[in-house]
Amino acid sequence: MNKKLVFAIITVIFSMCAFAQKPVIKFSETTYDFGTISEEDGKVSHVFEFTNTGAVDLVLKNVQASCGCTTPQWVREPVAPKQKGTITVTYTTAGRPGPFTKTITVSSNADKVVLTIKGVVTPRGQKVEDAYPVLKGDVRIKTETINFGDIAKGETGKAILSVANVSKKDALITFINNPAFINAETKSIKPDEKGNISLTFNTTLFKEWGRTQKDIYFITGNIKDKKATKHKITITANIFERFTEQQIANAPTLQIANEIVAGEVEKGKTKTVIATFKNTGKSTLFVRNIKAAGSTIKIKSYTKQVPVGKEGKIKLTIDASKLSSQDYRETISLMANDPQNVNKNFVLSYKVK
Repeated sequence: MNKKLVFAIITVIFSMCAFAQKPVIKFSETTYDFGTISEEDGKVSHVFEFTNTGAVDLVLKNVQASCGCTTPQWVREPVAPKQKGTITVTYTTAGRPGPFTKTITVSSNADKVVLTIKGVVTPRGQKVEDAYPVLKGDVRIKTETINFGDIAKGETGKAILSVANVSKKDALITFINNPAFINAETKSIKPDEKGNISLTFNTTLFKEWGRTQKDIYFITGNIKDKKATKHKITITANIFERFTEQQIANAPTLQIANEIVAGEVEKGKTKTVIATFKNTGKSTLFVRNIKAAGSTIKIKSYTKQVPVGKEGKIKLTIDASKLSSQDYRETISLMANDPQNVNKNFVLSYKVK
C-alpha cells in the first residue's frame, strides 16, 4: 500500500479518536432573567449548572464577564464525565439603575459557551407604585403580561414575576388551576418586601405551535379559602422548531402561491375558498399551525401531513357580515417543518360587493 495513503489513513483515525475523547459542556440554561430588582439589593446572584456529557474530564480554564459589575465564581477541579458543575454569577446593582444585559464567556477544554444575565434595576428611593404599577389585592406587580419569548419545542422556557407586598401581613402567592404546561413557584413574601416568583413553560406538554397567549391565576392568601380573590396575569410565548443538520439536509419544501384570489363576496354573506399547497422536498411536510391576521378569515380545516410530491388543502371562510364594499387583502401565516419556510405568509385577496 502507498506509504502516503497509509499515513493519511492513520492521521484521520487519530483525529477521529481525539475528537471522540473531547469533553462536552452542557448547560441546563444559558440565559437567566432576574426580572425587576432594586438598586438597594446591592448584589444578586444566580447559579448556572452544567454537565460534562463527554468522555474525558472537563476543565474550566477561564470564566470572563463582559464588565466589572458582574463577577463569576466557578469550580476549579476537573469535572468527570456525567458529573455536574456550577458557575455562580453575581451582579452588583448599586449605582446601576435601569435595564441590563451582561454576558459571561466560559472557556474550557470543550467548546466555548456564552452565558447571559439580564434584568431591570429600579433606582434607589423609587416609590413602590412606580416600580410595581399594577395592584393585585395585597401585592403589586410590574406587569400583567409575562413574556417567555421564543421556546424551542421540547424545551422549557423560564420567566420571572416580580412582586411587592404592600400589605401589613405575609402574602402567600399561590397559582391555582394552572394548565399542565405551566409550573409556578409558591412563595411567601413578608410585609413591605419584594420577591421574584419563578415560572416555567414546558413545551412537551403544550400541543400548540407559534405565538400563543394564555391566562393564569394566583391568590395571595389561604389556598383553601373559597372566597379568595383570583388575580389574572397573561403569559405569552412563541413555540418554534429547532432543526438538526440531518433534518435540514432531508427537509420538506413548502410551495404555495404568494396570493390566493378569492374573487367577489356578497356583502353580509360568507364565502368559502380552498387554497392548495405542495410538498416538493425530501420528507413529509407537517403543518404545525395556520393563523389569519384579521378576524374576518376563519380557518375551517387544513391538511396536517403531506407526503413528498403530494398536495395539501386549506379551507378558508370569508365573513363579510360586517365588511363594507371594497377590496381586501388579508395575510395568512402557515407554520410548517420546512426550515426555509417555518412561517410562510400568503395573501387572500377578495372584493366585497
